[in-house]
Amino acid sequence: MSKLKGPKNPAAVARQEEELRVRMGQTSDSYRAATEGLRGFKQEYFNLQLPKLLRVSHFLSSTDLEERELTLIFVPSLPSVPRPCRA
Repeated sequence: MSKLKGPKNPAAVARQEEELRVRMGQTSDSYRAATEGLRGFKQEYFNLQLPKLLRVSHFLSSTDLEERELTLIFVPSLPSVPRPCRA
């Protein structure tokens, strides 16, 4: 059983072979382009996005002491109001 469609004369076989080579070349080119795109995406993720996510994750999972220190750094201090003396 032949996998070739249509007539099986040498000219038809050669034409089908050439068509197949062209389709394989196009498929190979599109696969290569997709692979390059994926490589760029992975490179951006691991070099830019992942470090940002890890920093945020570290910040969110910090201990209570670190959170208090950050609060003291980023929250402006209020002026102290003198308390009245009770005698």
